[in-house]
Amino acid sequence: MIADLPLTELQTYLGRMAAPDDFNEFWYDSVRMLDNHDTHLQYESNVNTNDFAICSDLFFFGLGGARIHCKFARPKFSEAPSPAVILFHGYGDSSPDWFNLFPYVACGYAVLALDCRGQGGLSQESGIEFGNTFIGHLIRGIENGPESLLFRYIYLDCLSAVRILMNSDGIDEGRIASIGASQGGGLAVVAAALEPKIHTLISVYPFLSDYLRVKELQADRDAYAGLSEYFRFYDPTHSNTDEFFRKMNYIDVQHFASNVRAKTLMVTAFKDEICPPSTQFAIYNKIKAEKEMMSYPDFKHEKLRGLDDYVLRFLGKSFKGTPNR
Repeated sequence: MIADLPLTELQTYLGRMAAPDDFNEFWYDSVRMLDNHDTHLQYESNVNTNDFAICSDLFFFGLGGARIHCKFARPKFSEAPSPAVILFHGYGDSSPDWFNLFPYVACGYAVLALDCRGQGGLSQESGIEFGNTFIGHLIRGIENGPESLLFRYIYLDCLSAVRILMNSDGIDEGRIASIGASQGGGLAVVAAALEPKIHTLISVYPFLSDYLRVKELQADRDAYAGLSEYFRFYDPTHSNTDEFFRKMNYIDVQHFASNVRAKTLMVTAFKDEICPPSTQFAIYNKIKAEKEMMSYPDFKHEKLRGLDDYVLRFLGKSFKGTPNR
């Protein structure tokens, strides 16, 4: 059992490391690389099209040549531009089954679900013909500096997917929600930070935050196993610890949080041993936008009872509200 901070301390906790001095500049320059990047966007009809939803497989090329796949479902009959949801999946997993996209469509929303490069879906990693290259993703590229980290590219894939969704026909670009759990929860925060037009953010027990805290809590296993694997295989005496965490700090989700402008719902399970609550509060406490924390005191990193229903209600109320800007 991981002994994390009491609630009174969680409510003011701001993470173990400050953002790099050039963090915003680093990500500004990274985003600029997308401005002239040709995604070679391609749509393919999908057999799951039905009486109320038009379904397409969407492919585009991310930076570095990776071919990225998304599932795209839209209401078949809509007179006005539709609000839309972009979904991000858990670490090593893939986009949800089409069946799980249809509740959003039934509510009148378009939905785009991204497959992260090299993980469980149809997206490909750069230089790979096809398939899963998941092992080691968390630290992939660290030897060559923060600009080479795989998650830098994944974060930019997320932004590309958001831009594609916003520019799609029949989409209300002023009402876009970024949603995910675990890795998806972290990616949802990053997407909302890199694209301030995102209207609503729903992040459930987000991963990819406060790496030094994870190591200190000895929670560097399961999804965070890449941290311990790095030291076991490449730095067994910890002679390079400071430099390692300096590089990882550029992909620490907590440092994106202050740039979020979306109405935010964050969900935390207080017995979570995979993404310790303090690492999640490090994100939440830095968000300056309108926000709400929903807590599950007796739950771990697992299915949370009643959450799906609450998410749909939260989305409905948020989309009916006034724009954030």
